[in-house]
Amino acid sequence: MDRRHFLATALLAPVAAPAFQAEKSKLKITGVRLVKTKERKAPPEYTPTAGSWSTGGVEVANPMSIYPEYKAQRSLFMSDDPALGGFTVEVSTDKGVKGYGRGGPAGGLIVEKHLTKLLMNEDPFNVERIWDIMWRSTMYYGRAGAVVNAISGVDLALGSRRKRAQHAGVQAVGR
Repeated sequence: MDRRHFLATALLAPVAAPAFQAEKSKLKITGVRLVKTKERKAPPEYTPTAGSWSTGGVEVANPMSIYPEYKAQRSLFMSDDPALGGFTVEVSTDKGVKGYGRGGPAGGLIVEKHLTKLLMNEDPFNVERIWDIMWRSTMYYGRAGAVVNAISGVDLALGSRRKRAQHAGVQAVGR
């Protein structure tokens, strides 16, 4: 099942084919790696108004709320290992065009240890094929959580790469 069919079925609405679907580029994916990023600007300081909702020092409902020892804060039950946190993936091509995508918790390990070998030498414009390969190859992990976080990060990197390629003058050619 391709992504468009999946989305059309899930949303019960037809989804138009993107303009680039019939295009084939002369690019090949030559690198996939996790990169560390840092914010260009520090986030603005925020002090909640007295009496307003805030996660700092206030009990917040979470999946572990039924256990008193974990109820107070997510940090009490979430992993402390940075490898299981959010990630940024860089997808690079043989022409030097790079794309970056952010993914959620634990997805980075799946990208790094599993999906990388499947992405190498693929045409980064062929997003339907790449998405289907990622979706099918990860079925045995499940259909939620880390797998979706991994696929999303790569999908975002391919989308940002496509925009960068077009700005750099690298054009896709018709099949």
